Amino acid sequence: MSTGAKFGIAVVTVAIAAAGTGYWLGGRGNAMTPVAGADAVPGKAGQAPSTKTRKLLYYRNPMGLADTSPTPKKDPMGMDYVAVYEGGDEGDDKAPVAGQIRISAEKVQKLGVKTEAASRRPIAKVVRASGRFEPDERRTYTIAPKFEGYVDRLHVNV
Repeated sequence: MSTGAKFGIAVVTVAIAAAGTGYWLGGRGNAMTPVAGADAVPGKAGQAPSTKTRKLLYYRNPMGLADTSPTPKKDPMGMDYVAVYEGGDEGDDKAPVAGQIRISAEKVQKLGVKTEAASRRPIAKVVRASGRFEPDERRTYTIAPKFEGYVDRLHVNV
């Protein structure tokens, strides 16, 4: 058998192994779906989980923008809109969803969080901050000529 044929068989074998591994790992994602009754309180076997339902008002943009939707959707960055229920988060004993944290209104007040509507006004304080300027890499191009020479004119569409 020639070296090229051996190489081809090796490449095909590796590709099949990679595809099989990807298929197997992709199927394992379904194992993360919740099991019915998994949210029941431990130690209270035989009792059904509480069926306290709240009225869904709308879905809001997760980035805090004023964009709302009556149906669930994703924002331009691919993040799911957050459901807003009647009555807010008060009295909500549910644990936060994975990847989310909840801070009670009392703790927000203790932290001293202040909000205010944006307005145009002079800044009373001098703010000194360090930083750096970087070019927009999406608009930067490298030109590599195939032969030696000089550029007399460069026509650029900005």
